[in-house]
Amino acid sequence: MLHDLAVGFDGTGADSWLLQDMLSPGMSIGAPPDLLSPNGQDWGFPPFNPVKLERAGFAPFAETIRANMAQGGAIRI
Repeated sequence: MLHDLAVGFDGTGADSWLLQDMLSPGMSIGAPPDLLSPNGQDWGFPPFNPVKLERAGFAPFAETIRANMAQGGAIRI
């Protein structure tokens, strides 16, 4: 079974609270401008701080991959 990898999580949800020390405050995930969205997109998901994520051995990302793979055989990113 194929699953989609989530690009983020609700900034007011449990994941944000549990991982608050790993996030970049005041920033959000989105997409750059293109022909369909000339102003770009702001999805409102808090991004991980890459330095803190690296220091944690990328554990939150690895846990996301493991959780997805427990239910399926492939992940679409």
